[in-house]
Amino acid sequence: MKKAILVVDDSRPVQRLIETSLETDYDVATASNGAEALEVIKVFKPDLIILDVMMPVMDGYEVVRRLKSNYLTWHIPILMLSAKGRADDKVRGLDLGADDYMAKPFNTSELRARVEAILRMKQSYLDANPSTRLPGNVSIERQMLDLITSGKLYAVVYTDLDNFKAYNDHYGFLSGDQIIIQTAELIKRTVVEKGNEDDFVGHIGGDDFIFTTTPDKVRDICETIILRFDELAKTFYAPEDLQRGGILAENRQGLMVEYPIMTISMMVVTNERRTIEHPAQIAAIATELKTYVKKLDGSNYVIDKRTDEVPQEYQSNIKILVVENDVKLSNFLSELLRKEGYHVFTARNGAEALAMVSNRKPNMVLLDVNLPLIDGYNVCNLLKNNPEFKSIPIMMLSGNVTLEDVKAGLQNQAEDYITTPIHPETLIGAIRRYTQNVANISPLGENG
Repeated sequence: MKKAILVVDDSRPVQRLIETSLETDYDVATASNGAEALEVIKVFKPDLIILDVMMPVMDGYEVVRRLKSNYLTWHIPILMLSAKGRADDKVRGLDLGADDYMAKPFNTSELRARVEAILRMKQSYLDANPSTRLPGNVSIERQMLDLITSGKLYAVVYTDLDNFKAYNDHYGFLSGDQIIIQTAELIKRTVVEKGNEDDFVGHIGGDDFIFTTTPDKVRDICETIILRFDELAKTFYAPEDLQRGGILAENRQGLMVEYPIMTISMMVVTNERRTIEHPAQIAAIATELKTYVKKLDGSNYVIDKRTDEVPQEYQSNIKILVVENDVKLSNFLSELLRKEGYHVFTARNGAEALAMVSNRKPNMVLLDVNLPLIDGYNVCNLLKNNPEFKSIPIMMLSGNVTLEDVKAGLQNQAEDYITTPIHPETLIGAIRRYTQNVANISPLGENG
């Protein structure tokens, strides 16, 4: 499929010159001013914009500013053209977010070379999902960090399709891809209609999406998404499957199983009643909610209403295993937790940790990543794949946490990450969250 290029210039001869130069290898559309360009972008979805600076109605600088401040268009590369060749004009365009700048008159061969270079460079690191064009994981993590540090109330909603894999296996990946694309459009449209101007929609991957809004808007958005998705889902199935209420397909054991019509589940994490310190914490809370909401029939959303607080009288019943190879850090953690009223015991390596869990049955494990004999990831994996211990919350400890570290921990089903140096308030708040069930406090505050 050809890449799409939008040429924005108020001179028709210039438009035609560029079209002639590029149309063999690209799909080219044109606009004559900035306002018209913004409307064309909504339907044309260009891979690159060639943008004149001096235009009527709205100049090129304002177009760049608007595009780069909108999460739906910030990723589109822009090559600016201008008869103004002064250095400060170029700097202004680049500062606003333009990717390159050429002075008029220009050589068409050079223009083509710059277009190819920009597209090649952008492709190498562009974060947007190739199917939905929504921001991907790098942008999602940046959005989470911005929310956490903003000081404002927010709601983060993880969205997941139920029975999508069975559908994809039965109808094929092309049909499955269409569902992903249409679901992305549905979520995006609903958030734009019902949410705030600066709300965010991202695509984690596969059938997993995420959006952010404010607590006062989140219910209306979730309920509207459910209504729209349940109607949309009916269009995905053959009449006989709709009449049956689902599809017949083989499971992993080779048995024929009936999978219901796809539904949508949403897990809402807010900072209304708790302090959130790290994006991994948001993901961990959403994972807890997902375990609950997936047990419900039909499309649903659940809002976490838990707080950081656990009554003091319950803490003395909670046993915590600290698995840490560093003696000083182990002693620090043990003393801190004992002062809070917890029962604490320790292990220095992975093998010792597994034996301790088996013998002492802790209510929570603080687990260093870098351990001798068996590392923290493998300890976590072994515990989470053992039915007897899988429900024990595990918090990974590490000095340097990257997105890949977080993914590795979550893939091994750890509930959270805490970085060193450890902030006592953050650690105690996290422990209270994950031990609420032990304290007989409801794990979920409210569901949709």
